[in-house]
Amino acid sequence: MRVSPGQYVRATFDFNTTESGEINLKTGEVLLVTDVINENWICGEIDHRKGSFPVNFVEVIDVPQTSNGQKLFLATESFQSTEHGDLNFRKGEIILGLKAVDDNWWNGRVGKNTGIFPKTFVKSLPTLQQQNNSTALTNGNSQASPKSDNSIRVPFKATALVDVTPQLDYELGFRAGDVLTVIEIVDDDWIEAELDGQSGLVSSVCVDLPKNC
Repeated sequence: MRVSPGQYVRATFDFNTTESGEINLKTGEVLLVTDVINENWICGEIDHRKGSFPVNFVEVIDVPQTSNGQKLFLATESFQSTEHGDLNFRKGEIILGLKAVDDNWWNGRVGKNTGIFPKTFVKSLPTLQQQNNSTALTNGNSQASPKSDNSIRVPFKATALVDVTPQLDYELGFRAGDVLTVIEIVDDDWIEAELDGQSGLVSSVCVDLPKNC
């Protein structure tokens, strides 16, 4: 199964772990893929939890494309209403939120059906902020890593938690246990690091970072 950062996956089995840097999964949970470590492991995020997990415990799911002001939601409970204009959905379905009606209701779409729905029956899905930068670099065939206007250059050491095979030119590869030199905090999800004279982007969930980073 081919997986790319920015895609969403659904857990097909429970995955229980006590290893540092890994994340527990429950069947049916939907995660955002933040990085591809190798052909067997990927990194993802769910409910503000980040970590790595095996590819064969999840499946890629198709989600609607969003534009400015729109959001993706996952139905945590089924919503069945007889009111005209309401949007019905089943637990586990992905909903495209078109616009907020008020603090408690959104207008959205599931398939060809549109209507309003209460936020208490859904939770919002995370998005990959780094995706726009990565796409711009790939289209421009650039070897440079993206920079953030408010990035902080604070050199320090960090230990790799898992093996990572770089998928793009500007990513850094390493093995679990390698000690990286972090040279920049790009954003909440990515850092720039050096190892053996090479530098590149690294997903922050794949290394043991100080808690204040």
